Amino acid sequence: MKGDLTVMRLATDRFLIVGSGYLQEFHMLWFAQHVGGRRMRIVNRSEDLTTIAIAGPRSRELMRAVATGNVEREAMGFMSVRRMDVGLAPCLVARLSFTGELGFEIYVPPSYAGGVYDLLMAEGAKLGIRRFGTRALVSLGMEKSFGIWSREFTPDYTPVMYGMDRWIAYDKADFIGREAALADRDAEHEHKLVALEIDSIDADAWGYEPVFHKDEYAGFVTSGTYGHTVGKSLALGYLKTPFLERTGEEFSVHVVDQRRPARILAEPPYDPNGTRMRS
Repeated sequence: MKGDLTVMRLATDRFLIVGSGYLQEFHMLWFAQHVGGRRMRIVNRSEDLTTIAIAGPRSRELMRAVATGNVEREAMGFMSVRRMDVGLAPCLVARLSFTGELGFEIYVPPSYAGGVYDLLMAEGAKLGIRRFGTRALVSLGMEKSFGIWSREFTPDYTPVMYGMDRWIAYDKADFIGREAALADRDAEHEHKLVALEIDSIDADAWGYEPVFHKDEYAGFVTSGTYGHTVGKSLALGYLKTPFLERTGEEFSVHVVDQRRPARILAEPPYDPNGTRMRS
């Protein structure tokens, strides 16, 4: 299955799976096709829950003020989920954040969402809370080299190509797609995903710009933006594998009207170990 999904275990036999809303029919079809004779019930709860995300160094401080549960790191580590009230609303709260900063996602019934939002903004005003939009989210994610579904991750690419193979238990006896995963692991791949820094002060890559090594075509950009925290123009893209070892040599990306010098990054330009979102 291909898709951007978050799987949260709520009990030994109960899970919440969150994905992109526009793909929900595709996901539901996939689940229906693979249930087989298993005793399970799958319910689409898209109309039952909405999500409010908060992120930043003071997000835990805000959650302490509004939530009934223990949100300290020792009690609620990164990628954990807990049931708790936020204000008067029964919620699921997860320690997740696509910004790459300390953050929480609050899953709340729509009838309570307005009240929870107003409470977060009122209490957050004491801490300097500000709204952020999609472009800020993408910029923060790019500084951590976070790829996104439909750009870096699509059915055209495989886990080995985009560096997610470290999460696959190849020694597991049986799972859906195991034969394909093993074939992917052992194959020679034409392209692999890399992070790039581009010397550009007046324009940024957006997607599908060609990448050159000297005058030779080397690959293409999948997405790009300006990293405001690091003050650099950044991109992710797929390079032909023969060029992956040429990290110190001359690369360029064609942005708008000219080739701009570029470099392959060995690690994300900001917080490469992810310590902030795990704090």
